Amino acid sequence: MPRNSPEQELLIDSFDNEIAFGYAYRYQEALNDHLSSLSALAVEVIREAQSDPRFMSLPAPYHDRIQYSVVNTLQRAVQNQDYSLESDTTDNGWRYIPDNWKYQGIVHHLTFQMNAPWMLLEALSARLEKVLPQSVKPFTSFDQIFAVAFEVLDELGMLMRCPVHMPSMATAMHAAFVERHSNSSVKNDPEKLLQNALEHYRNLALQAGIDAIYDEFCKRMFIRFISQARTFQIPIGNYYPWGVLIAPPRSVHRILVDFVSLISEDKIGFGKWSSKNVKAEYLQDTSSVDFLLGSAPKVEPRSASGPIYFSSEHTKLTLEGVPLQNRLIMVLPYDRPFPDLKQALSRFEKYFLSRSATHRADLGDGGAREHERDVRRKKIIPEQKVERVIVERVTSIPMHLAALRSFENDRPEEEGKPKTSLIINIHAELTKFGFDLKRDAIEEALENAVKFRNFVINKLDLWSGRSKRSESNS
Repeated sequence: MPRNSPEQELLIDSFDNEIAFGYAYRYQEALNDHLSSLSALAVEVIREAQSDPRFMSLPAPYHDRIQYSVVNTLQRAVQNQDYSLESDTTDNGWRYIPDNWKYQGIVHHLTFQMNAPWMLLEALSARLEKVLPQSVKPFTSFDQIFAVAFEVLDELGMLMRCPVHMPSMATAMHAAFVERHSNSSVKNDPEKLLQNALEHYRNLALQAGIDAIYDEFCKRMFIRFISQARTFQIPIGNYYPWGVLIAPPRSVHRILVDFVSLISEDKIGFGKWSSKNVKAEYLQDTSSVDFLLGSAPKVEPRSASGPIYFSSEHTKLTLEGVPLQNRLIMVLPYDRPFPDLKQALSRFEKYFLSRSATHRADLGDGGAREHERDVRRKKIIPEQKVERVIVERVTSIPMHLAALRSFENDRPEEEGKPKTSLIINIHAELTKFGFDLKRDAIEEALENAVKFRNFVINKLDLWSGRSKRSESNS
């Protein structure tokens, strides 16, 4: 049997994420109606936001994500009894900020009222030059500059009675000061460095102003809803953030459209499928880089045995905050015995050689394309498999989708007719999508639907270190 390419494995991973989330969500629905209560709470947060002029002054993207921020914060508090935003008195870093300062006021201030911040930057730069020995100036820390900034601010007194964000001021000054004393090419142009620092401060302070408004609203919502949130019993919140649970999973119909679209373009192989009689609307363009990938929340195995491969082509990889490009990473556990280290290193070496050959061929390097073909002929491309929850083979995807379909509120069952009508109707739906599957296989999938659902929960419990649940929730 031909081995799946790394790209195909990633697509199958995505279907595993979709199906696992669907099973987990239906498990929670069978336990209680607390997901509905969570969704209602999120709707109430939106209503509160829409009636708050200060919050609504923020740019639109902040409106869109506020419900997720609030419910995720509530979740952290419910799961950690020591967490309390109510008693959080953390200084937001602003000095002389007006009450009920709106976003437009922040923008106006940082556009037309920069004389005071400029004065502070000049005074701070002069003070640092005076008090710090020349030998330590290239190594001056943020904390040193932050402390001196407050001293200078106090000395300026009434001259600085306008909004200023001290952490942003210290950050901008730190970058400029260290650069001035570490880079000989700019040592003699302190004025330009201060101008750059002012622009740096402007950008940082704008975001800090947004954060102050956003965080203040989140805190008010936290205080209002934390008592209600503590009544929720949502076990699947141990694996998924509440923010993704406020909406149901994508419908089986929508997932089937993605699946058959990928099959039709040979991006996933599936033998028992034909495009004959499949509606054109079911076959979508899958050329988008983001097609399907990341469409469902993913649970990482906390006890993964590894190895796990990551490519910067599909995963955002960073080193100390710096994005990495054209990089591969292998992750291994070191907190337990790992008997297959040589095999893991060998597979990673082959994976590296394959990706390197493909990359060089794409760049047009001489002989690289032939080398790539030689690599593929030797079949040394390793399986790029992250441990999955329930989907082991692509052929099992339609069976799991049939099982999930039986849980959906609009499942095609007919009142007053025997249970076999549901089997017949789901089989008919899959047939419309081009699948040539036996009705007995669909019947078996529906008979095992609860078993599959509970298997997912037990697997996720195992990953999170929790004990196995009973399989009696039917």
